[in-house]
Amino acid sequence: MRIGIKTKSKQLRDWFIDVLRAHNIIAHKANKKDGYEVHIDTPFAWKIASLLLNPHHRERIMLIRDSRFLES
Repeated sequence: MRIGIKTKSKQLRDWFIDVLRAHNIIAHKANKKDGYEVHIDTPFAWKIASLLLNPHHRERIMLIRDSRFLES
């Protein structure tokens, strides 16, 4: 699983990276022609997936019986 966030603002992207790091979540940043990106890879993506998804998807995530899933 990978979570990606795109923005047109470099400052917003860098702020988001700082917030994730403050919560011990490693994220990667990328500069693209059309903006800026943050990528959160497994296992960190699993750690925050339930916070980012709508309730239906959250229920599906909670049903996964996979060693990659980390409790938040």
